[in-house]
Amino acid sequence: MTSNLFLELMTLLIQVVVLFTLIVTAYYVIKYWEETQAMKKEMIIQNKLSSLTLKSALLPVLDVQFERVKAEPEMAQFETQFAYDIFIENKGNGPAFNVFVQRLIVPGENKQKQAVRQTSRGKLSQFTKPIHMIGRGEKVKIHREQSDSYEYVRIIVSYRDHFRDLHKSTFEGDRDGLKLKEYPVLEDYQKIVNKITDAP
Repeated sequence: MTSNLFLELMTLLIQVVVLFTLIVTAYYVIKYWEETQAMKKEMIIQNKLSSLTLKSALLPVLDVQFERVKAEPEMAQFETQFAYDIFIENKGNGPAFNVFVQRLIVPGENKQKQAVRQTSRGKLSQFTKPIHMIGRGEKVKIHREQSDSYEYVRIIVSYRDHFRDLHKSTFEGDRDGLKLKEYPVLEDYQKIVNKITDAP
């Protein structure tokens, strides 16, 4: 009788010890899994940031500029009033491929300025200009404008980077100068960085 009770107590004790061991083991396995997942997530974040850093290091940044045409040396005393050249300059760190420039006229804008500043050299026209490649630091003339019009224009520049990703930027203004209106690649990079770093 005493022997059976002792055996039952021993069996119960062994079962309790085994259960306790299983609980402790499960706890440490779960903690190890959580730490592994955290390390994996950190590695993914670091890989994404490294990839983003590499891409941004080779990112072309195309700028559109107007430059007034200088008079010929024999006519240097006369200021050229109506002619200006349109340039694309790559201010980024990598080459831009398959560049496509499109100038659109926006008729509803700039009416007040056009009314105040009389023009005599004709209206602007739309144009497109494909360029195979613009290297880092390179400046390319894409058009010479022979008009003194203050019509409002929108210039859209699309191109591919070293990784064949497509980018687009939009400039707007008149002969007095242009302003950058849209550059989604910079906004997208900022969103990606925020998403990666803010991820739970």
